[in-house]
Amino acid sequence: MDNKRRHTIALILIGIAVLLIGIILKIRSKEKPPLRPQYRLEVIEHWASAWSYEIYYGDQLQIKQEFVPGIRGKKHFTSKEEARIVGTLVLDRLIVGKSPVVHVEDLKKNGISH
Repeated sequence: MDNKRRHTIALILIGIAVLLIGIILKIRSKEKPPLRPQYRLEVIEHWASAWSYEIYYGDQLQIKQEFVPGIRGKKHFTSKEEARIVGTLVLDRLIVGKSPVVHVEDLKKNGISH
């Protein structure tokens, strides 16, 4: 066999190997990644006009907010919507790595007055 033919065969074998590696990598990329815990919000009714929220990371409770944050005293959320709005605000901050602290300005901006 001459050198030209050997080089041609070597190039063909390398091409086949690269093609097989590409196929394997494509198949592996379609496999589901391992499940990671995610944050989730639960809004809870205690009794008429008394709501709270809880934020979980996976199955672990991270925040249990029974009272409106950012104000003096212990005042419950008066509606499910209020608890959901503030809980979502806190949840969004946690997801992006920001501080979950809620201030009076945050409450006013979201239409929650107490």
